[in-house]
Amino acid sequence: MDKRTVITAYRQGLINIRECAQIIGLDTTQMERMLGEIKSQSDADRHELSWRAGLTTGK
Repeated sequence: MDKRTVITAYRQGLINIRECAQIIGLDTTQMERMLGEIKSQSDADRHELSWRAGLTTGK
């Protein structure tokens, strides 16, 4: 199963973190760490995109 699909199911509340980790093949601690890194990365990406948008609009 695609890992992105499993993580999406977790974020939608369809499965819990333990089930998510089990499907992906990690322990719960590794899964929590991975999700934290994904969130941090997506926050950084959002900041970068908003910063670039400010450059193009002259803000």
